Amino acid sequence: MSSRTGFRLIQLGAILLRAPRLIFKRRQQPQSPKRILVIHQLLLGDALMATGLLAHLRDKYPDAEIDVAGPPFLAGLYQSKPYNVSFIGFTPKNWRSFFSIWKQPNYDLALPVLDNRFSWTAFAIGARWIKGFANTKTNYKDIPFNELIPIPNQATSITDMMSLLSGSHSTLTFDPSQWPAPQHKTFELPSKPYVVLHLGASTPLKFWPSENWLRLAKGMEKLGFTPVWSAGPNELALVQAADPCGKFHSFGGKLDLAQLWHLIENATLLVSPDTGITHIAKHTATPTIALFGPGSELLAGRGEFFHDSPYHTLATNIVCRNHHNFFKRDVTWVQHCKHNINTCPHNAECIKSLPFDRVYQECCKLLGIPKS
Repeated sequence: MSSRTGFRLIQLGAILLRAPRLIFKRRQQPQSPKRILVIHQLLLGDALMATGLLAHLRDKYPDAEIDVAGPPFLAGLYQSKPYNVSFIGFTPKNWRSFFSIWKQPNYDLALPVLDNRFSWTAFAIGARWIKGFANTKTNYKDIPFNELIPIPNQATSITDMMSLLSGSHSTLTFDPSQWPAPQHKTFELPSKPYVVLHLGASTPLKFWPSENWLRLAKGMEKLGFTPVWSAGPNELALVQAADPCGKFHSFGGKLDLAQLWHLIENATLLVSPDTGITHIAKHTATPTIALFGPGSELLAGRGEFFHDSPYHTLATNIVCRNHHNFFKRDVTWVQHCKHNINTCPHNAECIKSLPFDRVYQECCKLLGIPKS
């Protein structure tokens, strides 16, 4: 029996024990919840865009205990207890992780973020009030909820969207002091001032051409900045393709998330495809240029909460950025491309057509280099 199957069976058993509560649901949310759970399985970028939700929850419920249950690989980022929240490593791929939240005292409020299947997990552990976003069509994932709110009917960043789950009407913007840098294992930073060039992303459709990266690194060096490569452990081939002679230092695959946070925090500039690394930079207030291929600048952008972040986006217009699927919901105003490398009709032209000169000029602008 796989660990994932074990998780489902254990959760099912817990659900059956609490089944009568599905008939006798609470009709009113606790006004002052003492214990709150935010539960998700989001990747790095989406998980960090939930920061707005944490900020609004802490603002509305200053004395509440707030836990975040999410993928264990994120644990290092929460060591510093931002917004005084505690992190619980949780994944349906490991049956033991069910007990990591089962053993916690009961939650007054549980917020499954975007993916409604975790409403059943919240129900199984006895959460008293479960709140989330409505699906386009009602399905079994909605059954445990006490309250469902609609996805906004107008263009909204993911950060601002998730913040709505708090029920707070306050207007908040990110305060970096609320998220202290996580502790990290010591490593040697590059010579300052330095620029981080992160090459990897979740799909090859976001890979900017290798020759452009090398040209950009050489350009940064000529301007007096130390360029360094960054990439995930499975993305080292991208660094090799961009810099086959190893001219510039690479941190590819060498850093954990806490160390990567430290690298980005001390950088003068980050240039990266639209990926989770750019959202670390929002938190460290590092000037950033995010290169967009199939993704949506609007969804992943600053929004109201990160309004003051020096986060800048570059993209080209493409006809196939016309898919409206958002976490298995059909949302009319959402516009991004959901093709993969095998189905893309334009051979990743969206990212390939982003011109070097445009990226280079934006770098110079953020670095305060006068136009030549």
